[in-house]
Amino acid sequence: MEKQKQFITDAGHELKTPLAVISADVDVIELTAGKSEWTDSIRKQTVQMAELIKHLLFLSKMEEKYELVMEEINLKEKSLADVLKLINPDDIIDINISNTPLEEIISEIYRKEQSK
Repeated sequence: MEKQKQFITDAGHELKTPLAVISADVDVIELTAGKSEWTDSIRKQTVQMAELIKHLLFLSKMEEKYELVMEEINLKEKSLADVLKLINPDDIIDINISNTPLEEIISEIYRKEQSK
């Protein structure tokens, strides 16, 4: 399990560098040739990949911090607040979750973990 965590961490950091280069290259292309559907597509894909890497590193960090306990739960019987308490029982998430997209909630949890 430790080798898997190390691989995820190493791979995440190794992937960040080429993404930064691609992003910088798109900036240069847009400065010299202007924006296009191609540069927009490249930028969108690099942003999505960067977010995926961030989430992988976050999950890897969370596995180190907390003991993983597998338990079957019926999500149909749980509210979003209940699920968030299961994910992060030690912390109060200070956002209105009733109309907040799940991605924003996960990002907020990620930001709070990064600031610790």
